[in-house]
Amino acid sequence: MRGCMQRRPHMLVCAPSNGALDEIVIRLVRDGLTDGRGRAWKPRVVRVGVSVHHSLSAVSLDALVQAKMAKLDQVHPDS
Repeated sequence: MRGCMQRRPHMLVCAPSNGALDEIVIRLVRDGLTDGRGRAWKPRVVRVGVSVHHSLSAVSLDALVQAKMAKLDQVHPDS
């Protein structure tokens, strides 16, 4: 089944300011993207950098790493 799924491309988005980048990420999270066949999809987004807008904290690299570490601590509490 996994072989039937089409892989989505990886993208790197850069902008001239943190505010501009936040606006792009907000729109990606809210609206998603459309593929070549007109099908909508929601990309997995990671916001890297400083001064992340508060509405994007869930997709910030720091928050994602903290969540992953907390999950690992639950699975391996003695590590």
